[in-house]
Amino acid sequence: MINLYYFLGFCISIVNSLSIGKMPSFSTIGKTNYQPHLENNNWYVVGKVSDFSQNKPTKIIINDTPITVWRDKNDKYAAISDICPHRGVSLSKGRIDKHTGCVVCPYHTFKYNNKGRLAQSPGQKSLRTNTVYNLKTDLPYYKVSSYNDWVYLYNEPTFEISPLNPPSSNGIWHEPESYDPNFRYVLLDKEFDIDARTVTENSLDILHISEVHTFGNKKKPLPLSDKIERIADGHVKATYEYETSSESMAFKIFGVENLIVENEYILPHYTVARVKFGTYTNTIITSALPVTNNKTRLFVKAYRDNWVYNFPPLNYIFDKITENQMEQTLTEDIGVINNIYYQHRDGNFITKYDGLVKMYREDYQKYISKM
Repeated sequence: MINLYYFLGFCISIVNSLSIGKMPSFSTIGKTNYQPHLENNNWYVVGKVSDFSQNKPTKIIINDTPITVWRDKNDKYAAISDICPHRGVSLSKGRIDKHTGCVVCPYHTFKYNNKGRLAQSPGQKSLRTNTVYNLKTDLPYYKVSSYNDWVYLYNEPTFEISPLNPPSSNGIWHEPESYDPNFRYVLLDKEFDIDARTVTENSLDILHISEVHTFGNKKKPLPLSDKIERIADGHVKATYEYETSSESMAFKIFGVENLIVENEYILPHYTVARVKFGTYTNTIITSALPVTNNKTRLFVKAYRDNWVYNFPPLNYIFDKITENQMEQTLTEDIGVINNIYYQHRDGNFITKYDGLVKMYREDYQKYISKM
């Protein structure tokens, strides 16, 4: 379980030996309102802001669909189909024209604007101002937004320049920690050789912690208590009480015997693991991007409100420790998940601790059937 299990390890791996005052995270936005989940969320995390250089097209793939994404000098994003309608070359291998802001096909210099319209042909001096979509020359475009260092893409193509019901970035689900200035976070991403549903289910699986991860309690692998509740359509939370190992750093250093874990999913591929120990909360957010049927890119945001100091070099050290611990946990998960037989990935639900995964799979199937 990528998010929950990292922090069961991370929470117990560092000694809080310094008493420097807390400060707000350098990577937060000072909002106070928590935005609720919206049903049928088609927004996917497609990368970090740093993945998209200014005025340079970058290809992303979602559900076997190649899309080229770029941002301008004002940090405004654009995304259109990556397939040039002329001869099928990848537009992401081209460039951004400085004068028009269009992406330029690397094969024959056709230029496409941020609405997917063919704006200029080779040798043509003027720009076309066509508003009606042309199946032969134009491309669909996609809504893109960014928030807290992640870039989101709305996974439905738009063809009209002024659609009647355009997608709104208000539909993006955000974790409450993103509005809390007491948290810091680090970002990671990894590729898995399995579908996004299976990767998401792993983030909700409580039972594999003791076997897969080095920080698990192998003597008492089961939660002491569990509770599942539906927050909204497509949003479910399970709460567990989990006993730490007597040999763990949590017990030896902090005297923490039990942890409270809140594990959630938000359709289609967001998960939350909120680990509460003493007065602190550590949270991992994951977003699984379905690249193909057998390849997933998992984006991870690791929050902590402990070891946040009014001293940047110290924050940097703890950020790096967080990254290293998370890298290890992701590697451990990849070692197992990539060995799941695709045709047998559904398996059978055997124990009551499969309950959260079972609910997710049922909700996900309903979500897919509506698309």
